[in-house]
Amino acid sequence: MIEFVCWREEDAWLGCLREFPDHWTQGETLDDLNAHLKDLHADLTEGGPDSRQGHRPHDR
Repeated sequence: MIEFVCWREEDAWLGCLREFPDHWTQGETLDDLNAHLKDLHADLTEGGPDSRQGHRPHDR
């Protein structure tokens, strides 16, 4: 199970993974954020490019 923290700021949902609190992403909807968090988790746990440097938020 992937645990994350999310919050709403103006017109976007922001979130980070509990396991990687320094890496966060955003989405227009909560479902969109959830998809981006799953992608972020895959990048960080499978040795993708984002595991070596800070992850930038997805464009809204």
